[in-house]
Amino acid sequence: MNITIKDVPEHLHAHLKEAADRDGRSINKQIIYTLERAILSRKVDRTETIEKIRSLREQIADEVDVSDMEQIINQDRP
Repeated sequence: MNITIKDVPEHLHAHLKEAADRDGRSINKQIIYTLERAILSRKVDRTETIEKIRSLREQIADEVDVSDMEQIINQDRP
């Protein structure tokens, strides 16, 4: 399917071109990539994210020594 976009402001075109060059894409591919990210991006479920974090914390609880962490955090502080 082909779509023509008219009257793209110069500053927007410049940003698209810059992003395309940086990411190794054509402007057309960059536009498609940008639209996909904007339209198809998944909303983050806060409850699900918190549960994942809790689960990960439980998994590493026995592997991390809190006193060691505090020492590492504070080692470069005055």
